Amino acid sequence: MSFLSLLAVCWLPYTLQILAGIFDFAILAGYIASAVLLADDFHARADENPLRNRLVYIRTASGESSARAARSAALVRLLAGAVVVMILLFFFSTLLSCWLATLSMHEHYVKEHAADVEEAR
Repeated sequence: MSFLSLLAVCWLPYTLQILAGIFDFAILAGYIASAVLLADDFHARADENPLRNRLVYIRTASGESSARAARSAALVRLLAGAVVVMILLFFFSTLLSCWLATLSMHEHYVKEHAADVEEAR
């Protein structure tokens, strides 16, 4: 998703680059909210992660013969790691899209000024 965002931002016109930067910021805010909700699940020991404990409890309460605690711990670690990676990717893509929009804005105004000078002749 972030790679496609970067590709799109490089070839979009000025106003759409600003819009893409705003959408990247909104998605970044969503991932930060996800990290806040997962704040208790970033422990190295699996027994300390409340989400893993809830998953194991649900499986044992539903009558499954195996609670698959190790698989639940790996799933919670994968989720926490993916959220951190996506925060980093969207942070850098937001910075890049804003930087490209400012470059594009300068180029847009230079072309507009050149057109005005050409009309004045």
